[in-house]
Amino acid sequence: MLDFLLVVLPGLIPPFLLGQSQATTGVIEGTVRDESSAVLPGVIITLLNTATDFQQVLITDPRGRFRGVLLPLGPYRVTAQLEGFKTLVREGINLTVGQTIDLNLTLQIAAVEE
Repeated sequence: MLDFLLVVLPGLIPPFLLGQSQATTGVIEGTVRDESSAVLPGVIITLLNTATDFQQVLITDPRGRFRGVLLPLGPYRVTAQLEGFKTLVREGINLTVGQTIDLNLTLQIAAVEE
């Protein structure tokens, strides 16, 4: 009898009693590549909420991917940095409720100084 109740009852639980991790947050994710479209691992990604100064720092994985989760809503500045490349800054990225923003970032090789 108890097994039956465990299967049936979860569907009867009011939504407000369930965890809602995305209810007031969002996700910014993406891939970083160079100008030849090769993925770039090890890129330092900074996600800065410009309204609250909340910041999350990430590093791209071997596939050049990053994923910032449970981010407070609002406007973001995304910065990508890797030695030997120009720093890339993307402004005005507005994260709304439950949204997942997928960014494709391309880094340019920095000029060689003599």
